[in-house]
Amino acid sequence: MIAGVSSGSGKTTITCSLLQSLLNRGRRPVSHKCGPDFIDTMFHRKVLGTPAGNLDSFFCGEEQIRYLLARQSEQGDISIIEGVMGYFDGIGMTSQASSFDIARVTKTPVLLVVNAKGMSGSLPAVVHGFLDYERKLGKQHPGICGVILNQLPAVLYPSVKEEVEKLGVKCFGYIPAQRELKLESRHLGLWTEQRDIKEKINRMADVMEETVDIQGILQLADSACPLEIDLENGFDGGDLLTGKDRKSRGKEKTVKLAVARDEAFSFIYPENIMLLEELGCEIQYFSPIHDKHLPSHCQGIILNGGYPELYGEQLSANQSMMKEIRDALNNGMPGLAECGGFLYLHEELENMEKQVFPMVGIIKGRAFYTGGLSRFGYIYLKGAQDEILKAHEFHYWDSENNGTQFQAVKASGTKRWETGHIIKNLYAGFPHLYYYGNIDFVKSFVEKAAELRERN
Repeated sequence: MIAGVSSGSGKTTITCSLLQSLLNRGRRPVSHKCGPDFIDTMFHRKVLGTPAGNLDSFFCGEEQIRYLLARQSEQGDISIIEGVMGYFDGIGMTSQASSFDIARVTKTPVLLVVNAKGMSGSLPAVVHGFLDYERKLGKQHPGICGVILNQLPAVLYPSVKEEVEKLGVKCFGYIPAQRELKLESRHLGLWTEQRDIKEKINRMADVMEETVDIQGILQLADSACPLEIDLENGFDGGDLLTGKDRKSRGKEKTVKLAVARDEAFSFIYPENIMLLEELGCEIQYFSPIHDKHLPSHCQGIILNGGYPELYGEQLSANQSMMKEIRDALNNGMPGLAECGGFLYLHEELENMEKQVFPMVGIIKGRAFYTGGLSRFGYIYLKGAQDEILKAHEFHYWDSENNGTQFQAVKASGTKRWETGHIIKNLYAGFPHLYYYGNIDFVKSFVEKAAELRERN
């Protein structure tokens, strides 16, 4: 795991550089992100070409997390887990959903990234504090095994390394300050289309090869404990179909789902797709921007999050696609629409320049730009029938019609509000759902799609 002292420590830069270095060495790395951030993993898949997924202990139990890590790791020969925020930062003042929590559950050795800008003699004190606090939490896993110093002048490294290693932890190297190699972001996260991005990451990897002990990191990874997981039968708990059940399903039971995926709808958890496939679904991707029609013979529609606000004109111009989606959902086809997909279903969508474009029209009212994060973080969704879903919100847009089907409660318990629509067989709202944390809800959606298949 590449963990940090805080957000902005350099975790993402060092993770991307390490992944690229491993690729250049002929390895097959798989990347994982702690927490619900789908943008970093999308960046890893699109720019670096590495398989990538999320590990989140708010959404998932410990057995689920180990199962997902094992499933994802099958695609490569080494797994790199990028932490979230600071190493111990979880929900409120707890370590739940923190990088520490994921490292504990998976018994993963940790490299702590310390931003050394403006420090020298204080660096060992920072490292000592993290090591001491980890011991106080009663760690039962490898824990922090090494340190990488970010933005440290080369001349300071020998003396800082000596002092840090007196604390009983290895210093694996440093990264000098590199302003020209900074990764650019836009309003929700890393920007995959930035100019010369692949060249920039390769240059960062070259720097890392010179200043970081890559071979030592590989040896540290080799020391990780084996994951004792039954991939054939899934995780324990009885809330997911077993491998035997999945194999016994015939093709006649397959449900076909139309899943939006293009420039405007790119926020897709690979684990969500994996669960749908385990539940017998055939995924048919389509583009609300470029395709004129929905995939034929589908029994459900999923409109994921993304950046529809950046493509309002193109989406609005595709009248045939909007009509087919509107007609299908109005006629009772099961649908899931999250965040960007929810924006798309409005009557109107406003972009950052205050231009307004007609959209699908299922949700009455306008979606508009707020200039800042409207709601952010983990939430529980409490429905009218006392069902509880786990979700998270992260968006700069808001709606004149957020819905009232659920009461959203911050996981920290500090705030609550009404949100979400249930219209016939459609769920639509800003909250993002991680399917492995809401298996019964996802099963219900698939069952509704199967019922439609049987009727047709």
